[in-house]
Amino acid sequence: MLLLTATGVATGVGAVAAGGDASLVAELTAAYLVRAPEVLLVLALAALLFAAVPRVVGVAWAVLVYGGIVRFFAPNLGWPSWLMNTSPLQHIPRLPVEDFAFTPVLALLAAAAVLGALAFAAFRRRDLAGG
Repeated sequence: MLLLTATGVATGVGAVAAGGDASLVAELTAAYLVRAPEVLLVLALAALLFAAVPRVVGVAWAVLVYGGIVRFFAPNLGWPSWLMNTSPLQHIPRLPVEDFAFTPVLALLAAAAVLGALAFAAFRRRDLAGG
């Protein structure tokens, strides 16, 4: 969250320095922070994979790469919307261009919480040797 906040503030300060209104700092910081549920979802997925089946933890990277491809290239490639909607990185509104919507943010936070709880449970059941 610190990195998202710092990036948002830096982007806002850059926009102000380029001649924008000072309110852009808060607006752009919020635009970055609204992405937090996506970050938490991918982190929770990686934690669950690492806890349950460590050999396949790389699947979390595949989800991230797929989300990036869908986010940046799929609209220009004419992919159907049902396929683009399979990406977890596609549902959060693109602030400040789009209006904020609570439903996708809460849904991704809930999914991240469930995956995180499953990861916690899987870590507790692992047979790890102590040093």
